[in-house]
Amino acid sequence: MAVQEPFSFVEDSIYSNSAVYSPSEHKREGDAPVCMTGMSRHLNAPANFLQRLSLSVDVDMRIAVVDCKNAPDEVLLFLADDESPDVRYAIAENHNVSIDVLKKLSADSNPYVADRAERTLLRRSA
Repeated sequence: MAVQEPFSFVEDSIYSNSAVYSPSEHKREGDAPVCMTGMSRHLNAPANFLQRLSLSVDVDMRIAVVDCKNAPDEVLLFLADDESPDVRYAIAENHNVSIDVLKKLSADSNPYVADRAERTLLRRSA
């Protein structure tokens, strides 16, 4: 029996034909997203796994990717343009995000996101 890479069994069971998992496909609302948000926060979650989860239709899933300490800068930069202000706010309050991403969010159209990014920048420079 071949040993699978970490999380590959999850990816195989969630994704088919490169389509991203949709929580609406699950019978009991919230079951899979809760499980997946926990997996996205796993310390060893591979970057490509987090990248795929960043495309989820579920806002909580995308926020969980932002909260993951090993989320790649490219993913966070991509999510800085997310349609949900909640996702952008989660990035703006994350002290592990690059200064470039925080500067981008400091000019966000949502005043709460912009203010939070400014405050995170100030706190990081102190």
